[in-house]
Amino acid sequence: MNKVLCFKGNSERRQQIRHSKDIDQDILQERVEYYKTIRILLLGASECGKSTFLKQMRILHGQDYDIQDLLEFRPIIYGNIIRIVKVLVTARQSLDIQWDQSSLQNYADQILSFKTKVNEIQAQEFQAVASMIQEIWLDGAIQETYRRRNEFILDYVPIRQDALRMRKSTKTIVEFATTINKIPFVFIDAGGQRSQRRKWLQCFESITAILFLAAASDYDRVSLEDRKTNRLLESLEIFDTIVNHDLLIKASKILFLNKIDLLEEKLTISNIKDYFTSFQGDATDPTAVKEFLYQLFSERIDPKKFNGKALYHHYTIATDTENIKVVFRDVKQTILQERLGNLLLH
Repeated sequence: MNKVLCFKGNSERRQQIRHSKDIDQDILQERVEYYKTIRILLLGASECGKSTFLKQMRILHGQDYDIQDLLEFRPIIYGNIIRIVKVLVTARQSLDIQWDQSSLQNYADQILSFKTKVNEIQAQEFQAVASMIQEIWLDGAIQETYRRRNEFILDYVPIRQDALRMRKSTKTIVEFATTINKIPFVFIDAGGQRSQRRKWLQCFESITAILFLAAASDYDRVSLEDRKTNRLLESLEIFDTIVNHDLLIKASKILFLNKIDLLEEKLTISNIKDYFTSFQGDATDPTAVKEFLYQLFSERIDPKKFNGKALYHHYTIATDTENIKVVFRDVKQTILQERLGNLLLH
């Protein structure tokens, strides 16, 4: 009887040991996978293009939007259009720009009285005002108001392109995991609004690279949140804090000067020298302006914190899938080369 009990006890202990080893092996495997993963943190001020870049990663390396996905974007897109038309007709009055067709004020009043929540607008509701919106948009007064959009807050510039251009503030930390060429990547989008930035610190652990996005076209715009701070200056201040942070010394730093298409369009109507008097070049030359903007950011680097590392930078159009495909190919190579260098040093 004692031998049977002893055998049973030994068997149970062996099972426990095997179970413990299996758990240890699982933990070790998870740890290996975690440290093998390339973790890219997307940072920048509000409306710089972080969420759009994350959508592009989904399109290029995850799964494209299907019809159901696109249909879910429709109420938000409708809401964006109606909200911006409201902003334009209100700004027209504030700027004292006269209608070409005074009868359009009636349409404008109807749009301003539209009460449905912007993210809940259905197709039939939007269709009821679509022709009014079209006529309002085509009027010379609204075209002139739009041309002067740097003087007020205008925060909106379904097919895939609609989904990419759709504006919806990021209120939480969003992650997208995928595998590229057998290497696991995790992209982390932390909201850019001031109320969201306090959450950034919790994302700093084990970050491989910081991808900082700045809207190059924002040199003449003010912050949506306080309506007085120059957006580009705010972006520079955030960049200074991030790239020189002690917890991010080992991370690769990559700067995306985004919305280059809008920058080139804006230079024909808005003189950067009116906002940045240190610029001495041709204010209509996109190349000169882009180089100037890059210098503004590079001057914020503390050489002691960078340890001789370069600030990699790219001029991007986050809504252009092909542009992001080419740029990210270079970014991926940069990150992998730096990571290999860090491993060799250790």
